[in-house]
Amino acid sequence: MGFLDKSTITVDAILTKKGRERLAAGTFNITQFAVADDEIDYRLWDINHSQGSNYYGQAIENMPLTEAVPDGSKMLRYKLMTLPKNITTLPYATTSPADATITVNGPVEGSLSITVSNLSNPGQFNITIANMDVAYFPGGTTPDGRVSRDADTYTTSTLVGDGSVTIPFRGRSLISAQSTTLTAVHTGTGLTIQKQITVTQDPALIL
Repeated sequence: MGFLDKSTITVDAILTKKGRERLAAGTFNITQFAVADDEIDYRLWDINHSQGSNYYGQAIENMPLTEAVPDGSKMLRYKLMTLPKNITTLPYATTSPADATITVNGPVEGSLSITVSNLSNPGQFNITIANMDVAYFPGGTTPDGRVSRDADTYTTSTLVGDGSVTIPFRGRSLISAQSTTLTAVHTGTGLTIQKQITVTQDPALIL
């Protein structure tokens, strides 16, 4: 979403491609929202401003705000986190693979491991794959014996303190390489991780 006019509180909200898919499927239900400061450059905070402390943030306040775009991988990349008062450390995460892009060689399984540190609030990671035609979370048999279908969302177990979770996914059989975005959001803090998943051509389709 984006502010149409900085002098008012009018907000322009549009659906991403994934949101439109959910709306068409009748499964679109807003239960939470997130805010982000993608367009803010905090390096512009000027404690040496000649007019005093009331003007330290003047350059930041005058920055233009971006308009909403339907590509979820381009917006809300730097979400604001909900943290308790008086904390002295910020939660952060490392991933394996560490690269921004995870490459899967055809219709095989891949995975992403997330290790969090300084976690202040317990929570799960909700993970979404933007395009199920490229990669997906494979279904399977649940502990109570039910069979789950392939999905574009995945929820990890709850992390109470520092620890790791592993997210399995699988590439599609493709006639040419394609990419999609995987987004993981921690429910307790808003900590967000994004990776690009690239699935190469299915070796069985190479002539």
